[in-house]
Amino acid sequence: MSGDPVEAELSMRAIGSYTGPVYLRLGRAGDPVVHRDPPDFRIGRAITIQQGTDCTLISTGGILPVVVEASRRLREHSVRARVVSMHTVKPLDSATLEECCTGGGPVFTIEEHGPAGGLGSAIGEWLVERQISCRLISITTREQFAHRSGSQSFLRAEEGLSGQQIAERILATMERCFADR
Repeated sequence: MSGDPVEAELSMRAIGSYTGPVYLRLGRAGDPVVHRDPPDFRIGRAITIQQGTDCTLISTGGILPVVVEASRRLREHSVRARVVSMHTVKPLDSATLEECCTGGGPVFTIEEHGPAGGLGSAIGEWLVERQISCRLISITTREQFAHRSGSQSFLRAEEGLSGQQIAERILATMERCFADR
């Protein structure tokens, strides 16, 4: 799932030379550009958008610009977040996940998907298989159908997925994490 129009174009190019089945989900809402320069894009390799040491935010799909906004809001509270675009959920990028999940800070997955069967679940299974202990928190939509309609930003806010809401949830979780020490 591409995180911005740059990733969408690079995805299409990579798919052209890939052998095997592929599923690509594209947004159509005129998503903002996150990548100023085209990143090294490979199927199965995540893209680190920014480095950080306090926590890691891993997103998939068109929520990436919102996650970047949330990381800017976190910086205002002196929280330095690593931001990773996990454009490929299958296969997961084991090298990047190992780096993120053994770095000491909590790992947050953010996706426009329910809590079961998405990026957070896949990373949770990955952690269990490798017996890696990591604070993994999934920020997702609720496990119910939306009963309201509106713009994408309206629906994200309804689900707690605006940049402000994501940052607030991460800050609250980080406070609990440090209180546990």
